[in-house]
Amino acid sequence: MTKKSNSNKTGAIKPRLTKKAQLIHMLSTQSGADLAVISGKLGWQIHTTRAAITGLRKAGFAVETKIILADTPAGIDETLVRNVAKAHAWFERIKAGETFTEIAAAESMHKNRIQQMICPAFLAPDIVRDVLDGKQPLGFTSDWCKSNTLPAHWHDQRRLLATL
Repeated sequence: MTKKSNSNKTGAIKPRLTKKAQLIHMLSTQSGADLAVISGKLGWQIHTTRAAITGLRKAGFAVETKIILADTPAGIDETLVRNVAKAHAWFERIKAGETFTEIAAAESMHKNRIQQMICPAFLAPDIVRDVLDGKQPLGFTSDWCKSNTLPAHWHDQRRLLATL
């Protein structure tokens, strides 16, 4: 039996991300994370996740707990509104013939970032209206857009966002 190595092709040792480090990372995002998501990603039971969060609090980490009631409006997310507007502007520039590289240079951003954040330009009009009115699902944030892909079809977008 061979032992798994933590080294890459160059022989350098890659640091292994502990579950505690993963937990801290998930909690550190702007939108935070809920118990079910954390438990699923770490392979823990809900009570284990709660205990780990309590351990972080005792270790001096500031952990905020929010109780989210169903159908509670999220409020206007200024960052999401701004990123939806940017995505629309970037898409108009692409339609006018600019490349992602040219837009990225003009915006002082990396091309990959532009490509990653252009998806909100293709949101269903009613979803855009909800974002502008602050009625989007609580889990639909700019951070969510960075790490998830929106479906192309508006019906599928609505169905996906209803789960957030």
